[in-house]
Amino acid sequence: MRVEELRSYIQNSFSIPTYSNEFYTQSENNCAMVRITPGATERQVNRLNIQILLRNESASQAEVKAWEIYQALRIKTGFFIGSTYVIQCIANQPLYIGKDENGRTQYSVNCSLITDAN
Repeated sequence: MRVEELRSYIQNSFSIPTYSNEFYTQSENNCAMVRITPGATERQVNRLNIQILLRNESASQAEVKAWEIYQALRIKTGFFIGSTYVIQCIANQPLYIGKDENGRTQYSVNCSLITDAN
């Protein structure tokens, strides 16, 4: 899975401007950022972890969006992210990260994925 495919999936599925790997200077105040951490590769499947980091000027809106994403991905099976078939996605409950340097509230939703190795 490529990070751009994940970025596009999150942005389109949850109607939030989303960036790859980091927030940029020109990034919107209310947005998300995604990262992929490689895991184990087996003959038929890949295991990887993703982080969806959200930030919002409103603490309550940040929390609402984090829980929306969590509920949708909590235990999701049999879907595509780009060209990658996701066999299973298990999301952890949203984690409050704190405020960034500009006072925006941040939450993280972390997920473990099992994908088809083909």
